[in-house]
Amino acid sequence: PVPAGCRARMSSLASTSASTSAAVWAARPGGARQGRGFETATHVACKNKVPTLSARRRRAFRHPSNASPTCTLACPEQSRGDAKTGLATAPTNIAIIGAGFAGVAIAYHVFKYVSEKHAETTETNDTSENQHSFGPVTITLIDEKAIAGGASGVAAGLLHPYTPRGKLIWRGVEGVDATLALVAAAEAAEVVMESGDVLLPRDVELDAFLEKKNGTSKETKHRGQAVGYRAGVCRPARDWKQALDLAKHCGGAYDMGGRGVAVDVCGLKTLVPGISVPIEVADAIAFEKEQHTTDETTQENNKATAGLYVPEGVVLDTARYLCSLWDATRLLAFGDETPDGCGASIEIRTVASLQDDCELQNFHAVVVACGAGAGSISELGGDKLPTKLQGGHVVEMVPAVSSFVDDNDTETQNSSSKSWPAGAPGILGSPYIAPLGPQRLLVGTTKDYGATVCDARNAGVVEFNDDESNDESNASSESNEKSDRQKQARSAGVDLVHKASQIYPPLGDTHSWVVDTTRYGVRANPPRSNLGSLPLVGRILPTHGDDGGEKNHDSKHAETKQTRWYVGGLGARGLVYHGMLGEIVARAVLEDDDTHVPKELRFDPGKGEGSV
Repeated sequence: PVPAGCRARMSSLASTSASTSAAVWAARPGGARQGRGFETATHVACKNKVPTLSARRRRAFRHPSNASPTCTLACPEQSRGDAKTGLATAPTNIAIIGAGFAGVAIAYHVFKYVSEKHAETTETNDTSENQHSFGPVTITLIDEKAIAGGASGVAAGLLHPYTPRGKLIWRGVEGVDATLALVAAAEAAEVVMESGDVLLPRDVELDAFLEKKNGTSKETKHRGQAVGYRAGVCRPARDWKQALDLAKHCGGAYDMGGRGVAVDVCGLKTLVPGISVPIEVADAIAFEKEQHTTDETTQENNKATAGLYVPEGVVLDTARYLCSLWDATRLLAFGDETPDGCGASIEIRTVASLQDDCELQNFHAVVVACGAGAGSISELGGDKLPTKLQGGHVVEMVPAVSSFVDDNDTETQNSSSKSWPAGAPGILGSPYIAPLGPQRLLVGTTKDYGATVCDARNAGVVEFNDDESNDESNASSESNEKSDRQKQARSAGVDLVHKASQIYPPLGDTHSWVVDTTRYGVRANPPRSNLGSLPLVGRILPTHGDDGGEKNHDSKHAETKQTRWYVGGLGARGLVYHGMLGEIVARAVLEDDDTHVPKELRFDPGKGEGSV
């Protein structure tokens, strides 16, 4: 239902598919529920409750005549009351530019926070100034490559809170916990969507984009498959210094909440059968034990370890995870735990300017969370951002055609070099080896420190053309650029496989493992501080001739101006920090209160130097 006092603005694709959009709201036969609005589905692993559409909401859209096509709400002409609470609230329309880790996490946390506040006001009917209450909130996610189309979908999802030396990163344990909460929500949403008990309104532009790109919806195709691989992660020591560092910091990190434990050579080889331990590390550890067997103090001070094992570590299929988290976001938006009129949709397009983009002017708040692509927006271009872009290739390896092993054949998996050892953790390092199952490995990453914003827009799967013709079209600049990208990708693949085989030798056997897909992505690295590399969050301050980005306080009843926010610089730690950032930014945007942003992360584009 469209809230009273709001104007509906159809997206270009939605306007041509109104009947289809309405039809997908129809409830499945036998889908009606009795009693209270929400039913819950519990994932056997995560025990996380995710709401589904109530019978009342399904009935409201059972017939096309009662349905409203997918739309984005324009700025309200008047406030409205929530039908459930009677509280006078104003609709809030938020645009989030970027559908990667930060963007999807913010979208989810917006509706999570709205649902919490909605429950509080419903129970207490508290309308005081200190009680935040929200009317219908709509979110439009904007990205030219859809969900996880950039670096977030390319990176391997190795989730852990450690540095290469075995120290904990700033608020790393908290960040991992926040991410695991989102993983639980994504998995629970996956169960709900797989059950078929709920039909959400169609994401018209997303479906059209995926159908054009893949011929089918990849999320639907892989529906029901695991979002994460839970066997822990391990960082083998690659040299003697790292072996000392890992042992030195392991105990202190454990006391601070980290759960990594030191493992010796035997333990490492037990964790990952077939792994290669550097001779330098193995010999030095053996010599140390031999020399200090009688001196416990000296032995303790000089102790080294073959690796750091994090049992709670998780390897995520980042693209699957983000798609499922978007499902969880829409389940909240269209469910009964949020006010009537809430909604979430996606637009597949680019944004070149916050001020000059006419469609953006219809939103109360705009959040820029598009990673390396933020520099392509005029207000953030040039030297306005302190981030440095870094490109990199990742290869997906699968068993050779003749060596596929039945996933259910555990005995064969345990004894075969043609599948990842059953129960073995993911491998951290350079390169890393991230198992997404016994027969699917991500190996990465190369490092290209000369990447540009244009490179970021080429993120994704690198398409190889082995039948290059000699016609004139191949001499074009575009063809030459594509050819160069292909050559770089092939070279990167060879280099990655070579280095990975030094850690896990079976990967170097072309009769066992082959490269199936090569991907390229560009991430935005933040400047280093005394706390390490931390993300950047803040307001986008108005530039000359731009009256957006701040409130007009001239009158008590003055119109609220659009607020603009920036989230970026997640770098290599986007997976750790995006859950925590999503919660921080959601509250800051909804309450228009930047005091929610920790001072360690604060950066306001447009403020100039010293704003970090």
